[in-house]
Amino acid sequence: MLQEGPPSPAKQHAPVRVTKAPAHVRHPAKPNQVWHLDMTEIGVLWKRIEIAAIVDGFSRKIIAMKAFGCRPTSKDLAELVESSIESGGASPSFLVTDHGSQFRSGFRASIESLGMTHVRCQVRTWQLNAKVERVFKDLKMWVRRSAMPIGVKAIQRRIDTYAKWHNRYRPHSAHGTLTPDEAEQCVHRPETVTYRQKGEIEPRIKMRRRCVRGDPRLAYPVIRVSEGRLDAA
Repeated sequence: MLQEGPPSPAKQHAPVRVTKAPAHVRHPAKPNQVWHLDMTEIGVLWKRIEIAAIVDGFSRKIIAMKAFGCRPTSKDLAELVESSIESGGASPSFLVTDHGSQFRSGFRASIESLGMTHVRCQVRTWQLNAKVERVFKDLKMWVRRSAMPIGVKAIQRRIDTYAKWHNRYRPHSAHGTLTPDEAEQCVHRPETVTYRQKGEIEPRIKMRRRCVRGDPRLAYPVIRVSEGRLDAA
């Protein structure tokens, strides 16, 4: 006869560490106050491509996204930040990164020379840089469903297209379904128009589906609403 032993105690999971970063870094109140910088890797056939991205902490806009054929250095990433400031005409107060080897003393000195404060995430905490991690998650889902070229320059053109779609057309729940571009410009949604079932005016709605540079996976809706007067019965 088989005899069961006592049930094993439930596995104890380590508590989730919560970031201790100040609120103005975690939840910036305006665009270009906090930027997030991180790197990820994507596979294209037999090649591994490194992607570095800068995301605005308020609007979730992709400030910059660059492909590298090998692991970028501290100098490469500092130059990416500097070129983003020059092209966008705005400089953040804080730049958030993880504890990667590229983000040490040399990188910190370059960032501070640009007038920014370098904030490094706590070890084993994910919340502070989750905004750029979410961008990478969506990017990788798009890459898996797309036919990507092999060359770094060609891949750069494709991810530029993705960044354009993300900024202009992808709604974000953190801003009431505004896109990152709309959130950056503080655009307000128009007021709701009410139509009554027995009213004299009816809405005529036309919807079309368009794509950025012909990519069906980067689609966005075009909605046009006009009004027509009902004929009296």
